[in-house]
Amino acid sequence: MATISQLPAPLTLNAVAGNPATLQFTITATDASGNPIAWSSITNYAMHVTDQYGNSITGAIPTVTSPSTNNVLAAWTATQTATLGQYQQARMAFSVYISGVGPYTLASGPIVMTPETFPA
Repeated sequence: MATISQLPAPLTLNAVAGNPATLQFTITATDASGNPIAWSSITNYAMHVTDQYGNSITGAIPTVTSPSTNNVLAAWTATQTATLGQYQQARMAFSVYISGVGPYTLASGPIVMTPETFPA
């Protein structure tokens, strides 16, 4: 069985509503003995985006890809972040499957969208 080290606290995603946003995860997975788990065994990367009631915000689910070994990229379009900007208590959760078992949530927390017109 895999050992999962999760973040010690929620991960807050801060972005500007109406602008594209990306979040990159670097994942290192090991088994119970500390041996590396092959990247090919890490599958079904997913980013879940919900409102304050746990309902999926379907217009704000990012595209999730793996551009290289041990890396996963979640990318929101400008339209998707504009949608997120309409929610005051949106949350995200990033999960994967390891060797066909899961989902394992590796990071979760609130999404904070700053309006485009907010002063710098």
